[in-house]
Amino acid sequence: MMTFPNVWGKKAIEKALAYANYQWTAHAENVLHGLDADGIYVDTPDISWTGEQLNCGWWKVDEVNVGIPYSWGNASTIEEFEAGIRNGKYAGNVPEDKKRQVSHNTVGVDCSGLLTVCWELPMKIATRDIPLYASVVDHLDDIQQGDVFAKVGSHVMLFKEFADASKREVVIVDAIEVALHEFIPDKTFQVKGEEENKILHKDFMRCLGEYPDGETRKWESITEIIARTKPVLDKYVDLGYERIIVVAHGGVIRRYTGIGLIGHCAACEIEYSKDFVCHGWV
Repeated sequence: MMTFPNVWGKKAIEKALAYANYQWTAHAENVLHGLDADGIYVDTPDISWTGEQLNCGWWKVDEVNVGIPYSWGNASTIEEFEAGIRNGKYAGNVPEDKKRQVSHNTVGVDCSGLLTVCWELPMKIATRDIPLYASVVDHLDDIQQGDVFAKVGSHVMLFKEFADASKREVVIVDAIEVALHEFIPDKTFQVKGEEENKILHKDFMRCLGEYPDGETRKWESITEIIARTKPVLDKYVDLGYERIIVVAHGGVIRRYTGIGLIGHCAACEIEYSKDFVCHGWV
């Protein structure tokens, strides 16, 4: 039987990875937590933002950031994103209430927006529109690079490849609300340099990751780390995924494995449910 290279799928994944690896720098004018010029509420996922549910701010002002930010209802090309940042548009928008309207004063992509640009569709689609552009793959062996895993009306992810020959795990490219960033040593984001950073981290260690009774600190506590990361995993439980791969730093991994010393690039496996009880200091 003759086989042909999946040129279209390879191109779609290359474009998705270009979004994931894109480097950019934003400034104060690209941040908003409030109403835009059209009266639509916007929350950019910059690192100063702490939402009540998602708490997934990550990009930093006046620093090099990697990855196009999530932006509800948007499907910005990389060129449109670059121009938007230069012209003072807001970098991303992560509404905790999905009933909010789409802001045209923001740039970035949501999950179906990433699909729109990678599949080179003529217009921005929603996940509910996917059946209009694609048919269901009946057999796992037939899935190809550039295909998607989709829960219509909810979420979509691009399939890159199987993780190994067993085909039990897959590598995906996704546009999600990012809340799995590293431990924040200074939540005021006014640390003066590496020495002060070290002092704050030593205090975190001395206090075993939690504030002493009646006191507060600049650093992010273990309780706060759990509060921002657990909703991300719960989201995938709600979406029906039986197995997910999470890439995170040790401060996050310890909360879910209970392992104190995490090996460099080590793989840890846990059984997770929404009733999972995270670990404190280990």
